This record gives sequence, structure tokens and C-alpha cells, in this order.
Amino acid sequence: MIIDSLRTFLRTCPFLKVSSIAETPMIYVDYLGETSTTYAIETVPAPIWYRRYVDGGGIKQTQFVFRSIEPYDGRDVLQSLQNTAFYEKFEEWLAQNSQPNIDSWVRVEALTGGYIHTVFEGQDAAVYQIQCRVLYVV
Repeated sequence: MIIDSLRTFLRTCPFLKVSSIAETPMIYVDYLGETSTTYAIETVPAPIWYRRYVDGGGIKQTQFVFRSIEPYDGRDVLQSLQNTAFYEKFEEWLAQNSQPNIDSWVRVEALTGGYIHTVFEGQDAAVYQIQCRVLYVV
């Protein structure tokens, strides 16, 4: 339920690329497509509870990475700057929209800046990602 709501929320980001097969950005869960017009949400291991109250309730968290495949050539500084600028804009967008009107959500936030996770040798592409989390009341 949290991941589905997160996916819907992230699709509202105005500068995500739209896939040729859909009118909204393609955001997969635990799978990253093969083109630079797809994105993925992958949950990462983290404590479930952010803050626990004595009455049994509290604030839980879901930590995740948001990933994409981007054009990459280590010698092309301009392309690398564009890739990092995308993740800077994404981080800023999260900060500006950190308290979406979604039932039980406290906030969504970036925990790191964007960075290269994997470089595909001979394919002129790399996986970039940013670590984030959603805090929600239970």
C-alpha cells in the first residue's frame, strides 16, 4: 500500500521522462527497465519504526532508492552534469512536496544526493539513484 501510494505520488514529478508506451512516467517496483525513460522504486533494508509510542502506535518508515538509467560516458562532462542536475532537481522537488496529502503520510524525503550506482561497460549508460524514505503514522 505504501509503495503503491509512493509510485502514484512520484509520477506527479513534472520533469520525469514519459515513456513511449504510456502517458505518465513508467515507474517500476523492484525492477528497472532497459531505457532511460523508465524509473524504479526499490525498498532497502532499514528499521521499520522511526518512532514508537507507548500506546503501540507511532511513526514507521519505508526507505527506498529511486533509480533510473541515464546516458553515460565518463569522458562526457556535460552529460554527467545533466545526469546529476536531474537528481538535484528531483531532490529539490521532494523537499518542496515533502508533505503530500496522502493518508497517514508524515513526509517523504531524500536521505542522500543522487549518485552513480552501476556503469554498464560498452553500453554508454549508467544507473543513477537517490536514497529516500517515507514516514507515516500507524
